[in-house]
Amino acid sequence: MNNKLVKTQEEFLKNLPKRMMRIEELLDLDTLKSKRELRTAFDDLISLSGSMGFQFIYEAALRVREIITDSFYEKTHIMPILSLVKDYYKNLPHEHKDLVEALKSLDIGHKLQVLIVESNQITAFHLKKILSSSEISVTISDNGLDAFQKIVEKYYDLVITGINVGDLDGVSLIGAIKSLRKHDKYTKTMLIGPEEFQALPLSCVPDSIVFTDENFSHAIVENIEVLFETKFEPLKDCTIYFLDDDMDTLNLIETSFSKMDNFKIALCHSSDELFKKMRASKPSLVVLDLMIGNESGLDVYQGIRKEFGVEVPIVFISAREEDFKGQEISKTDALGWIGKPFSPKSLANDILKLLEIK
Repeated sequence: MNNKLVKTQEEFLKNLPKRMMRIEELLDLDTLKSKRELRTAFDDLISLSGSMGFQFIYEAALRVREIITDSFYEKTHIMPILSLVKDYYKNLPHEHKDLVEALKSLDIGHKLQVLIVESNQITAFHLKKILSSSEISVTISDNGLDAFQKIVEKYYDLVITGINVGDLDGVSLIGAIKSLRKHDKYTKTMLIGPEEFQALPLSCVPDSIVFTDENFSHAIVENIEVLFETKFEPLKDCTIYFLDDDMDTLNLIETSFSKMDNFKIALCHSSDELFKKMRASKPSLVVLDLMIGNESGLDVYQGIRKEFGVEVPIVFISAREEDFKGQEISKTDALGWIGKPFSPKSLANDILKLLEIK
């Protein structure tokens, strides 16, 4: 090995910690400018490590470059690889067969980044509940202008939009997305609307159209599978158990969720009935009235925590606002509370918001 190459290698290794530090700084910034600089940094790292025979660094840099080119990425996708490079550097000049195997075995998760643009919060949270999974990460925006700003700042694989989403309507938003060329990958678009909507301008034609019939949420999943040539896990139902001794309230609850796909509800009139159902099958959420006949909702809460632990989230409801200001309520780990009276629309909306917090 000639002296010139040795000196070049030594200089490269000397500057490697500084390069790694800068890469981590760029990952933290998470802007369009920093992402461009990050790609350049890894292009340089690939070129230099490859030309100087640092095969492990070369393979690791290639792996990262593929991640930041082919999909929206998160820092957590890249840090495991950077950690291996740091271990490699610390252990020089020893063999690194174990690190090579570790690099090969890394399973870096890539989530499909989906932006839902929908002014109706119930519909938006409903879609998010259906789509969110190990394969999909969902962001919600309630108007076209806000959504466009999000798209400028961050890459999304797919934008799903309704038609009436504010001053920048869904059709115009799709046109704006198609004209935007600031990302390496093409953002696909899906428009949700009634069958009778008018013909679209050529510049605003989405990659997919879903009509808002009663099965439109399932149609969205099917269209995503076609657009991205993949298959997602079957949709999981969200099961909510309600405990209230007032029949009018239970009827209203049933009305609230009657047309919502993938939400199963069970209405319980007593704590005995609730516990029986929970022993048979744990729900996604329990909604408790603070007063159930002669029973206290807080006592039921304590019973749930004692028997089932903290896995099941709980929400309280009550007609008396002062109930929620007491110290006993504040000391619980409940997701939140909902005041009575409520309309079917507001109840479903409030519960979906609380599930979103979880």
